[in-house]
Amino acid sequence: MPNRPVKHINAKIEGSASEVFDIYDESAHSEIDSIRSSVSSVSTNVSTLSQRMDTFASLPDGSTAGDAELLDIRVKADGTSAASAGNAVREQVSDLKNTLSDAKEDLSQTKDKLKIAVQTVRGINICDTSDSVTGAIQSDGTIATNGTWAQYKTTDYLPVETYSDYVCTLRKADKTVITSERKIIAFYDVNQNIISSKYINTYGETYKDFTTDNASFIRVAYINYVLPQVCYGNGLLPYTDYEPQSYDFSLELKNYVSEQVAETSELFGTLSNNILNLSKVVTVGAINNLGEINTNGSWANYITSDFIKIEKNTDYVLILYNSDLFSVDTGRKLLLPYDDSQTPISTAFINTVDAQYVTFNSDNAQYVRVSFANTTSFVMLSKGNSLLSYTPYGYKDKSNVLNMKKWAVCGDSFTNGATNNVLPEGMYKGQKIVYPYIIGNKNNMTIYKFFEGGQTLAFPENPSTFTNSLTYQNNSRYYQNIPVDADYITIYLGINDSHHETGQGGDGEDPTGIIPLGTIDDSTTATYYGAWNVVLTWLITNRPFAHIGIIVSNGCDREAYRTAQLEIARKYGIPFLDLNGDDRTPVMIRSLNPNIDDAVKSAVTQKQAVSYPNNTHPNDNAHKYEATFIEYFLRSL
Repeated sequence: MPNRPVKHINAKIEGSASEVFDIYDESAHSEIDSIRSSVSSVSTNVSTLSQRMDTFASLPDGSTAGDAELLDIRVKADGTSAASAGNAVREQVSDLKNTLSDAKEDLSQTKDKLKIAVQTVRGINICDTSDSVTGAIQSDGTIATNGTWAQYKTTDYLPVETYSDYVCTLRKADKTVITSERKIIAFYDVNQNIISSKYINTYGETYKDFTTDNASFIRVAYINYVLPQVCYGNGLLPYTDYEPQSYDFSLELKNYVSEQVAETSELFGTLSNNILNLSKVVTVGAINNLGEINTNGSWANYITSDFIKIEKNTDYVLILYNSDLFSVDTGRKLLLPYDDSQTPISTAFINTVDAQYVTFNSDNAQYVRVSFANTTSFVMLSKGNSLLSYTPYGYKDKSNVLNMKKWAVCGDSFTNGATNNVLPEGMYKGQKIVYPYIIGNKNNMTIYKFFEGGQTLAFPENPSTFTNSLTYQNNSRYYQNIPVDADYITIYLGINDSHHETGQGGDGEDPTGIIPLGTIDDSTTATYYGAWNVVLTWLITNRPFAHIGIIVSNGCDREAYRTAQLEIARKYGIPFLDLNGDDRTPVMIRSLNPNIDDAVKSAVTQKQAVSYPNNTHPNDNAHKYEATFIEYFLRSL
């Protein structure tokens, strides 16, 4: 089983109604058997699905009006193509079955791993006082029993994780915190040799945070009337009794199986990308609209997350799940956005109950904190605005190379869209129905917007008032502003450059400033060829690990602009996708490819235009269509 943090450990937290049982109890073994049966059932269902999909293998290419969809089935999640639709499904289902088989084998080893891992879970008290000896540990490892030290006790060797944060707290019998007693901590290496330089002897602190560094064991000394508590984490945590082997084993197993299923196929529904990291600082109590933490009454049974970084003007969804990973609509959810200085935005505060999920748009917020009952089994905060399947914090869908990637999209109105219709759902709900947002929605990608109607690649030598260029330094879409973390960069520009060649316009855009076509050896941004040379040279040098692709513009004023893009792509060895139609790509609106029949080009333009002949920008259906093969192009880069 891969190393992963234990996510659901229900220790006997004071005031919690969590049910626990010992891993050595027979009921734990029953739970394991039950989950093994569930995994076997999933495998059987997947086998049935594979048999049903076999029929696709017998369908010849182009046999139906939906032949594009059938061919698309051949493309597997990793971007490679199988010989047939049936082969594609069988191969991926086989991978799924193999992964589930590995999961079943791992389950038999999970018990021992959890027994060790539980000691590192935040909030679990690892301070075992059952084998304590009389006296206080000294920096040389000896036990002092003279004078007041006779009133102290020292624990046996307590195993800890190396290079991890821990906190030590002392409490009275009623569990209230004591600040007036001494906390003594001695550190030991893997061979239980004392590390005297790390010895801690402190007095008068509510709690003592410390880092283990290379220590593998600690011993703790405490006055004999206190309840010592040592937990993974930092800060003041709720009190828990020492019971490292008492936890709900079944929840961890269910969560592990759900991860294995999620990692193997997109057939199981839309996956989220959970940004709620509960292993960071978690505060006891519930947040209010002023950012204050309320611990009065029932609010003491709530916990509040640390500050979570979010993106501006983005939809997010907060969902609570039960132990079976089904969303619950009975738990209260509190959410408070903050600005970039972590000042609360009180007007955006959310406090709701009886809702299956909570959505909000970050607007100008840069951070958020959320609160929920500490008995909640699973919690998720993710981009989106609808119900999503649970995924653990930090999870990435390994089967999808585009998942969570960042894409800088450079383009003009053929990218920006020419209708006011918007996407009805997903992380880009409310954005125009254009290929970047369609692909971004499907793959949970971050879109860096470097596209705008009327934009050129080159910048005129005498621009007058014209500024709408990717190579104009004062434009926010200036090519050197492409973020360094961009995973993909595509350039789809040329239509407006061709309009500027004669200053005649053509799509209702500003054609001010002459931009010649130039030659392939130009090194100036004032010509179309030259701008390509400048931009690509800079990107290759300064964004060396970005996947760069050229989308060859359709809709230019003359075919020479299409030819120029093909020549540039070959000069720099950069993959290209010709939307004018070639042996790899369907012909799109306003094609300039001389090898395609004029009647075909005319029919395609009439079908794909927003309003033929008045507005020959691609319509919504054209964007949806080209999104399929532009997405495949991205996967191939």
